Amino acid sequence: MASYLCSSAPVLLLIIFIGSTAAASTGRKISWRQAKGRVNCTTDPKYLCGRVKSVHDGDSLRIIPETNDDGDRASVRVRLMQIDAPELSQAHGRDSRKALASRLPRGTRVCVISPGRDSYHRILGFVCLAKDDIAYRMLAEGHAWCYHNTCNLRYKAATSAARVAGLGLWTPGQTPMAPWAYRRFQRRRARKHRQQGKKE
Repeated sequence: MASYLCSSAPVLLLIIFIGSTAAASTGRKISWRQAKGRVNCTTDPKYLCGRVKSVHDGDSLRIIPETNDDGDRASVRVRLMQIDAPELSQAHGRDSRKALASRLPRGTRVCVISPGRDSYHRILGFVCLAKDDIAYRMLAEGHAWCYHNTCNLRYKAATSAARVAGLGLWTPGQTPMAPWAYRRFQRRRARKHRQQGKKE
């Protein structure tokens, strides 16, 4: 019996090592400083992997994480970092959502590189489809803006190329409004309406 345990010990150790390596492949965050730069879908640690449940608009979606130790299968909201897609009520907003949904149909397996969550409790991150950075693709195809024009150099180059080529929201003859400017305009208009209602 003792000889059997001794001979099987290396095998048991190997199994434990492999299991711990797999467990460490997700759940790791990148720093907020790193999140302001360029990420690599191949080499950077993944915070979570899972299947796409739904796409809300051109820069946010829901993902069902792969089963964890607790068997939790609830979906989580994910907001793509460094990009800002048109609101659904804006010009090209629904086209932007359609573009993301066509690239990430329901059930697609993706991984997320993330530094953490935002004030709305959404996971902020870079969504990777294998080696492909989805945010980069959205910019390169003209379906989104660099968030407040502050994104990494690769994203800026993709945006500039889409503008020059007249792709998506940069189609010639269009006058796209940045989503953050549109939201600010909508808030001001709503506030003005409320003030007028009080006066009446």
